[in-house]
Amino acid sequence: MKLKKIKLFSFFNFFANVDITDDTQVLRRRNEVIKNIVFVTNLFYSLILTVLSFLNTNITNYIMTGFMFLLTFVVNKALKDLIRKNGSDYTKQEVAMFFFSFYLFFLSIFVYWRISTGAPEFANTGYLLLLYAVVVVTLYQNKHLFRTIAPFIFVLFLFCHLFITYRIFDQPYTSNLGEMLRAIVNESDLQDLIFRTIITSLFIFVNWQIVAIGEHLHKKRKEELIKRKNIETDFLSVVKEIYNIVLNSNYTFQDHRRYASLVTDMTKKFTSYLDMPLLESEKLCEFSGIHIKHKDILKLDETISGSINETEFQALKAKTEIGLSVVRRFQLAQKSNDIVFMMTYGTTNEEYKDNIIRIYKNKPEEIILLCETYISLRSDKKYKRPLNNQHAVIALREHLNAYFDRQTLEKFLKNIETFTEMFDNFTG
Repeated sequence: MKLKKIKLFSFFNFFANVDITDDTQVLRRRNEVIKNIVFVTNLFYSLILTVLSFLNTNITNYIMTGFMFLLTFVVNKALKDLIRKNGSDYTKQEVAMFFFSFYLFFLSIFVYWRISTGAPEFANTGYLLLLYAVVVVTLYQNKHLFRTIAPFIFVLFLFCHLFITYRIFDQPYTSNLGEMLRAIVNESDLQDLIFRTIITSLFIFVNWQIVAIGEHLHKKRKEELIKRKNIETDFLSVVKEIYNIVLNSNYTFQDHRRYASLVTDMTKKFTSYLDMPLLESEKLCEFSGIHIKHKDILKLDETISGSINETEFQALKAKTEIGLSVVRRFQLAQKSNDIVFMMTYGTTNEEYKDNIIRIYKNKPEEIILLCETYISLRSDKKYKRPLNNQHAVIALREHLNAYFDRQTLEKFLKNIETFTEMFDNFTG
């Protein structure tokens, strides 16, 4: 059932698989949808004529009904070929658009006439078919089309009022023009005719405004999408450069990737000591090792190129979110390295130190920072020799304690034997 709804929706979806920055594609899709609407309308009109044929068993009615069924499929086939075989030709799509509009009007007038003559009691209901034709044309949201056919719409409505609704030439006074005019003026039908004409004019005007607003909004949306595409292209280029700079630093990347699994294990163990909720613990542990997923980020070139459609945009968005987390994770690892470097050479920058404290202290990332810092103290670096566990504990307690929450640091040092064993097993 759901699948059928999806297919039905796509049957009348004006923007299915359409690049709205391409006017030809947009018009072609609109022609496709209007063609479907006209096809359904033809079937409905055929049904009306069939009913009228049973109400008035005249051979002419059966012929008209059969002709309508035949016309339905002939017109649908011809217009389908025009639309699809000339899909990239804007002029041909415009021809189809104008044909649809005039065809639907004349078809609606014909059916209205048949209802008025075959079942006069339903004439007012049949009159709605003329308004329906105007609404369908409005769906094109094209001011050029509506401006062109609006005078014809008005004339056709007036024609229908005079010759179908009131059938003035069927009156007995039609033999004398003067008598006919006097009779019309004296009759109440004139008031109704004027009223219908005013309502028709207002209806056409309102639909003109709807078309103007719709076209304006479409142009604005098109302009915004073009801007977004340009921004996406520039953004993609910048993101690639940033990832290349961060991830292609061979020493930094290899150094942190080397201890990634250890940091994750220590983080998991530490969160259990802190009684952190399971969901938060899992999220933090996943973040602690996210930089080993760097290959997914470096595949941007393979998944996105040139014009970015909605699917590719969502892929870029997903990869960007991962990329931002990777960059934040590398930044966190770099901060731990900077902390140890400044302690080693006694070159503490107070502003930089305050910035680290402001960003990470009393935050979940502080747990990873503490584990990273301990590992940095214990491991061999280009700027220092590895410290043993005793000196690493002294460094954390006496020199680096300002970077961490006191209770968090004490909990870590209280269980230092566990973390020492984990480090020794990993490096041994």
